[in-house]
Amino acid sequence: MKKLFASLLICAMLLSVLPILTFAEEAGAAPTGTHPYDIPADAETFVIGEDTYTVIREWGDLTGTLNKAVLAGDIAAPANTVLSAALAALGDGAVIEGNGYALTGFAVETTGEMGLFTEPITGTAEAPASVAIRNLTVGAADARISFRTSAADDWNLDMGVFFGQVDTNTAITFENVHAYADMVNANSLKKCVAGFVGEATNTVAGITFTDCSFSGSVSVPDGVTADCHMAGFLGAYASAAALTFTGCANYADITHGSATARSVAGFLGDLSGNPTLTFTDCLNTGSIVGGTDGTATAGGYIATQQHWKATIRVENCVNTGDVSAKQKAGGFFPRICTPFVTVIDSRNSGSVTADQYAGGLMGEFSCTLPDAATMSVSGFENTGVISGTQGTNAFAGGLFGILQIAGTLLTVNLSDCVNRGEIKTENLAFNAANAWYGVGGLIGMADVYAEAPLSLTNCINTGTVYGPEAGGLIGKAYRHIAGKGVINLSACVSTGTLTPTGNSKAGGAVGVTYSKNEVQVILDKTGACGDAWIGTDNYSSLTTISESCRLLSDNWLPELYGWQDNSQDADKESLRMRFVATIVNDDLTEYSEVGYLITAVEADGTVVCTDKKFGVHTVYETLNGSKSGLPEEYHAADAGASYFVAVAIDGIPEGAEITVTPYAVVGGTGATMATGDSETFIIADGMVKKN
Repeated sequence: MKKLFASLLICAMLLSVLPILTFAEEAGAAPTGTHPYDIPADAETFVIGEDTYTVIREWGDLTGTLNKAVLAGDIAAPANTVLSAALAALGDGAVIEGNGYALTGFAVETTGEMGLFTEPITGTAEAPASVAIRNLTVGAADARISFRTSAADDWNLDMGVFFGQVDTNTAITFENVHAYADMVNANSLKKCVAGFVGEATNTVAGITFTDCSFSGSVSVPDGVTADCHMAGFLGAYASAAALTFTGCANYADITHGSATARSVAGFLGDLSGNPTLTFTDCLNTGSIVGGTDGTATAGGYIATQQHWKATIRVENCVNTGDVSAKQKAGGFFPRICTPFVTVIDSRNSGSVTADQYAGGLMGEFSCTLPDAATMSVSGFENTGVISGTQGTNAFAGGLFGILQIAGTLLTVNLSDCVNRGEIKTENLAFNAANAWYGVGGLIGMADVYAEAPLSLTNCINTGTVYGPEAGGLIGKAYRHIAGKGVINLSACVSTGTLTPTGNSKAGGAVGVTYSKNEVQVILDKTGACGDAWIGTDNYSSLTTISESCRLLSDNWLPELYGWQDNSQDADKESLRMRFVATIVNDDLTEYSEVGYLITAVEADGTVVCTDKKFGVHTVYETLNGSKSGLPEEYHAADAGASYFVAVAIDGIPEGAEITVTPYAVVGGTGATMATGDSETFIIADGMVKKN
């Protein structure tokens, strides 16, 4: 038995960086089938608020110019209905109130611009028109609508379920609208296909999506070299007006397998102009596959972004879909060139694969805007596998494949970010001329040719990093023009396994620093680390200052190993349990605290405690067991560990569910608490049972 002297540090870094994504997981839920308005059977009009709506009962009512209309029931098209032109036009101020009902039973085959509605009426820049579509479903989960362009090439072809093209001073609102469609583009010219709107350009006065979803697919047939933007919601958007997605979800697979140079994404194919683009509580689950052209890009949320001063905000959003493209791919964005980016509490769990730049958040960030600006990413978590695969030029990272800070007044702050996924570069030609590589837990390469710094605070990598120039946090720190580049790492931890390949460098924080000029890597951490934290560089002499850090060894976190029923009262109503975890490290001086976080919920739902902290002051080389979980006597060495740590919990009621999470705190100033894997137990029939 040995004593482990625990300080009372309560620094929960890992807990603080796990975003709570309840809204995003439920985003864009399928229609509920509720109908807010009970319309009398013989009514031709119906009043909603202060407006009078025309009642739509039959397919033939969807014609002419609609102003305010409400559906009285589901409307199926006549048998074998194939549309080649829009059903109706929408007047200024038009509202289509679906009343929770659906339009079904038709198909679309078109040689030109196509949507269910013609391009909306236009207003002026000073007084834009408006249209709104609400509480409406098109198609059904088991009967998706077929939208298909013909093989005839037409420059005027933009296709969306609702609008093919919007090029007017019109604000468009979609609220609780759900589309089920399979969209196929056989046109080889440069146009746009998407689940809601094909293309919105120039004078559009803004588009808002709230609680909407798209399910089905968007694709290009084999053998068609269709050069177009494709997405689940909007193919292309070129406007200074705001574009907003709230509580929306793309469930569709978007596949662009031809030799093309355009973009594929879950929500938005191409963004140009300088609007404010906002995603809040959104979700992409669709598989996003870019083209085979050498410049093809794909992203879970948007694919290409073209102008310097757009503002992009992402909060509480999730990508679970796999994303791949020939050149650049990102769980959210393949490439961003505006510095006005804010990402908060979001997550990628899909695999991301690209020849050159692959990142859990974005494949490439590259901004040359000289104005003052700050890009901020906080609370982002990647658990997906990130892969760069090109033979001579590949970068992969849990957040960024490559981060190029070219703007002279641009600051990039990354805080409370975590990578748990495997990050790798493969099939590389190590000896090829001009070969460039970088693979890092958070950033494949940071090209810091700016006076403003790149800062990482409270960031963690636990994933395996495999490839040349491997870094636990950053694969390669680089600067190629005159002046200083600065990287600040503060309170960051890497526990993932580093596997450098091709006789390259590796480091716990930075795999290699390489520059024709000066790169300063500033590490603010306690404990000495020597050469293990930054890989040595044999390309040129560089300046590394304040090298003070802690590189944690593998298996430093305790792992839950077993549990014991120690005693039970006569009525079998409560139980005393002991949970046992292993510590592999021999050097106990690394730890300032170890223990367990316990959450207990009784059978009736009463929460007894949530993440109650039980610090442990004693470690054991041998433990005596009792009823279950461990034999009568067990040695830590037989578990492949140096020590056991144990905690006993009294008074656990029958039927309760207990979640047990081991934790550890290491270091002094700037110490961090990290949690191991949790296990859940049920108390049933007087016994402890693993759930």
